Amino acid sequence: MPQKRWKGGIPEGWGKDGLKDHSRFALVDGGILDNLGIQSLLSSKSGLSCWDIIVSDAGTREELWKPRNIVAKAFKSAWDTACAGVGVGIGWISIGDLKRVTEVMFNKEVRQIRHHLFDEQEKSWMIAAIESGKADEALKEFVGRERGSHGTRERRKILFIKINQFWDSMIGHIPNWRLRELGDRAGVKPGHYPERGNTGEMELFLTGCGVDLAPAKDIYKRMGGDEAVRKANDVATSFSKLSAESLDILYSHALWQANALHGIYWK
Repeated sequence: MPQKRWKGGIPEGWGKDGLKDHSRFALVDGGILDNLGIQSLLSSKSGLSCWDIIVSDAGTREELWKPRNIVAKAFKSAWDTACAGVGVGIGWISIGDLKRVTEVMFNKEVRQIRHHLFDEQEKSWMIAAIESGKADEALKEFVGRERGSHGTRERRKILFIKINQFWDSMIGHIPNWRLRELGDRAGVKPGHYPERGNTGEMELFLTGCGVDLAPAKDIYKRMGGDEAVRKANDVATSFSKLSAESLDILYSHALWQANALHGIYWK
């Protein structure tokens, strides 16, 4: 998080008036606030809002924390002691920056939790309204607010491409609302929907609804299937140079998802 002392003050037309009295700034990547960069795109009140969105999540699989054994603890203790001098120096230099980042992330998280809390309250109100026979009134209010500046439009389309994504996890866990949407379009009778988690049944259902998964499945098999996804998860998403093999895996991994997601969610 580099800091720069401005010699000529704030550039004309840049930032808010409150910044003109400051001469030192901490510049950070926006990832600490919104790592996927989609919050402003989803907000109907934002001037940057979009309706149809393609999201790319480069986050790899998360490893579960495990307690270390005695040998590992002893080794870490020795390593920490050897690096103590360097670590203290780096920590002392960066403690101000770390404090700023921590405060920003904490405030963001609290705000998100607050919004989620009221969303959950509204959801319970909606359920109660539907159960009491007042669904029309509740839905009109909800739809009017959610539409916002977008006006009357067809359903929003979103493609969510992830590194940590396997064929079975994508196909076997399509949400019920989308299955019903596809089923209604294809004339599927209630009670004839596939069981979530059953990839085979889900593929047959999607084919019957006109979703062509063949191109995506072919790409998945040719790139190496589940084993290739595991390799993609091991690619370090840093600023280091990637090998041709890593680039090929990441490209094919994104391509099969784009093909499958387009057929399942976009059309």
